[in-house]
Amino acid sequence: MGISPNDYSLFLKKFLEGMSKIKGVFLGFNTNIDAIVHLEKNVSLLESLFETCEDVPQFLPEKINTLGDLKRWLIEGVKNGKSAEVITWNSEIQDFFMKHAKDFEMCVGGPPGIVGNILTRFSIDVIIHVPSRSKRQIEVLEKSLKIIEDGKIQKISAKECDKDLIHWILEYPRGFSINACGDVYSAPRENRLIVSYDDLNTRFYIDPEYLENVDLLSKNVSHAIISGHHLLTPETNYREALKRGEEFIKTLKEGGVKTHTEIAYTAYKDVRKEISKRILSNVNSIGINEVELGLFLSEYDNSLGESILKNITYENITHALALLIEKTSVDRVQFHTYGLYIEAVRKDGIYGKTSSECLMVASAFAAIKAHYGDIHPEKCLVPTNVFVYDKYVDLAKKISTTIIDDVFFAAIPTLIVPNPRSTVGLGDTISTFGFLAREVFR
Repeated sequence: MGISPNDYSLFLKKFLEGMSKIKGVFLGFNTNIDAIVHLEKNVSLLESLFETCEDVPQFLPEKINTLGDLKRWLIEGVKNGKSAEVITWNSEIQDFFMKHAKDFEMCVGGPPGIVGNILTRFSIDVIIHVPSRSKRQIEVLEKSLKIIEDGKIQKISAKECDKDLIHWILEYPRGFSINACGDVYSAPRENRLIVSYDDLNTRFYIDPEYLENVDLLSKNVSHAIISGHHLLTPETNYREALKRGEEFIKTLKEGGVKTHTEIAYTAYKDVRKEISKRILSNVNSIGINEVELGLFLSEYDNSLGESILKNITYENITHALALLIEKTSVDRVQFHTYGLYIEAVRKDGIYGKTSSECLMVASAFAAIKAHYGDIHPEKCLVPTNVFVYDKYVDLAKKISTTIIDDVFFAAIPTLIVPNPRSTVGLGDTISTFGFLAREVFR
């Protein structure tokens, strides 16, 4: 393909110059606090966790109810180098982290908070949904963010009685090993396990102020990014929650707002089915990785979904994305995996054609975030130590010439950052800037 990091820098520059085309962005719904724990610096935590091994379940549980479940999820993540977010409602898990985790960093969490902080620094008007505005939560959010309160758009502020919603992010680098009950597991790549102790976002809570003032949002933003539905479980009234989300999205679209949803690991099949029906089938754009794609495809073609999880090939990834578009009628899907980004666009949708430029912008921003841990205007340059991932050069070139049932494809090999400072929020960053870049490069 013959591209270099300089090509990504060029499109990054063009995007930054054209950001004024974006009227404003709404971000909802799952803002929270992230507690980042670097496992390589927390040997004592791991030793305490794996003191006993009899309680480790044989199969991967859907939710973390016990410390044994936590061990099983951690083994699975490190062994395969795959990210996952798992819910816990057990205070014992929260207490364990509070007691044994050392030198952890509290920062903003959830796609709305992570992306909102970045976008508002670039002078984009951002209206954000924050389910619990505790003092600690507001401290990790940019003060220029806006909310809806009392039927008006106002600057964000704390609510005295609101509580902290904490998601524990257990990060590990490539090559990191754990000794779990006599067996040693080494991570083939850097990644993390997220353990979410959170009773609002796990219900896909939407503040009534936002439901009652969707028209106010439509007048003030051109784009909306929706996330948080992945945290729902069969133990909640997930159908009703997703129906509210569907109505919210439809009303935004009626007001001319382009809508995107960010998929995340969703453990429950029934919830995935309802998300496909209520959310994926109503937004304009979807962001998804290989694990999420494999899970959601199991509803339509289980063998195809399983093949994606094992190994990405030209045949399975192009047919998987075409199938997802066929079943949901979404206009656009942006797929990301380590080293490869793909955009699939429906010919008769609002985009009509693909844009490799938007993928390159997404890769540039992901590289900046991975290298620095965050993104600020004064450091918005592609790091000098990055390289283009050559494993997928030929595959990306082949995918970019593909048309399947009036679905067009574009693909690029991505920039890779050696020894990234953080991988938290990378998927959200990739999908957000790819989505917004469509407005700049249209």
